[in-house]
Amino acid sequence: MAERCQLIRNHAEAVVGPKGVENIKNLFGYNYRMPEIEAAIAIEQMKKLNFLLDSRISNVSFLESHLQELIGIDTLDYNSESKHVYYIHPLKYHAESLKGVSRHMFIEAIKAEIPSSILRETTGLIGGGYIKPLYMQPIYQQRAATCSFNCSHYEGTVDYSTGICPVTERFHFETLITHEYMRPGMSKSDIIDVANAFEKVTENIEELLA
Repeated sequence: MAERCQLIRNHAEAVVGPKGVENIKNLFGYNYRMPEIEAAIAIEQMKKLNFLLDSRISNVSFLESHLQELIGIDTLDYNSESKHVYYIHPLKYHAESLKGVSRHMFIEAIKAEIPSSILRETTGLIGGGYIKPLYMQPIYQQRAATCSFNCSHYEGTVDYSTGICPVTERFHFETLITHEYMRPGMSKSDIIDVANAFEKVTENIEELLA
């Protein structure tokens, strides 16, 4: 019961797979983790919102100006009428342009060049993909919520098999790189270090193959 309450409180559907939880019937997860101290801090942080967002945007723009010439790494285009505030910074990885080196191997090489990070001293702020596609989460694969997936009033068929969204799956499992090497507090010198790490890895891709 305690575990089920914890899952409901914290993103149940996103974590039950790695935890090996098989009984997920009616186990929708929420985001109810904020006690009073965090709420008080958040209220003060909201006063800095514009500064924090402008810092992220400026840092990404500066980083992308250094990454745009690299082989195998593409920055993404955005609608001119929208404003991306970069909770994470997405990049597109092309293994075929880098001797077939996998995205995972490339990311591990970047981590080796930038081994520590702000507030997370032993974990690199970079990863492959983001959140597994929604239809691949256990609640969809098991069709666990009784009426939602097995409704007697619906006569059609629903398919949640791998391959139904090939572009989404390719991005998540092969192409998309997400990182946080642009957080507020990072100096231009810090970001140049990040750009240099990407440049070093791409220019020495043969060493990864070896």
